Amino acid sequence: MLVALYTLLLLSLLTTALSPAFLPCQLQKPAKISPTQGCPLRTIFVSQSDPRAAFASIQHAILSLPAKGSAVILIGEGAGPTGAPLQLLFGNVDFKAYNIDFQNRAANFSISQALVTDISYANASFYGCTFASYQDTWYTGRNASTYVIDSIIFGQTDYLFVFGTAWFQNITLANRACGGGIVAWKGTNPTDAPGNRYGAYISDSRIIRSPDANATTVTNGKCFLGRPWNDLATTVYLRTFMDESIEPAGWTPFDSARPVIMNTTFYAEHKSYGPGGNTTLRVPIEHILTEREAEHFTIDGVFLERPKWIDFTYTG
Repeated sequence: MLVALYTLLLLSLLTTALSPAFLPCQLQKPAKISPTQGCPLRTIFVSQSDPRAAFASIQHAILSLPAKGSAVILIGEGAGPTGAPLQLLFGNVDFKAYNIDFQNRAANFSISQALVTDISYANASFYGCTFASYQDTWYTGRNASTYVIDSIIFGQTDYLFVFGTAWFQNITLANRACGGGIVAWKGTNPTDAPGNRYGAYISDSRIIRSPDANATTVTNGKCFLGRPWNDLATTVYLRTFMDESIEPAGWTPFDSARPVIMNTTFYAEHKSYGPGGNTTLRVPIEHILTEREAEHFTIDGVFLERPKWIDFTYTG
């Protein structure tokens, strides 16, 4: 994949998980039956090993699409992401996506990991997009830096997660239900990554009950801002509106096996507002940042430079 080496998953809105609507298309067929049997008309089949495929890479399939309209791409063996093994190599240093709606339609509730993005060993930025799933929607992985602006992320459980550096600017976090935390991040010690700022940073954004949440689902006071995937997790909310869905304590331990949020975890807020933005009942471990302290949390400061891979000319 030229667009995103290693694990930048861009076609989750099409066929990355078994979906009732596409099940006849996605199921593996006997060798003598066309892979696209049961698929919508003009489905594009991609495979590196099947001679019946129209393309051998997802990137070439994407490049074949018209500027407007919709398409279904069936990803066969060898054409999709293969995970993010530990390695010294780096993938795409300057990936950008504008005005794309991404979905993972594995289920209409949280059943297990159902990633919409899977970004590792890459720099990636997204402008005016939506990302819809229920669990683990957003993944910024190993040695990855990501930037998202003017976008909507839908989820229920740990739907911003993993262990790279991620900045979210003017986004909407839409709670379809509440489970785990909104953010579940994992940090790295300075010995392994000197000077790192690995973490999730949410700035000038809003947290709301999703408009498509089930009418019977109770969210008021049920959603935690985050929980630590390890004891070095970093999550910071800056000037973010929080609706009634936020649990007053704000943060929760990961599970019963790790019942305490350690003081090596860095959880912070600055100027949260709205019904869920009252920080008086937050867990004691949290940092309520002063103006001076908040000045240290900027795009340049988090990424340790002025990122050349971010389109700062974007105006929405």
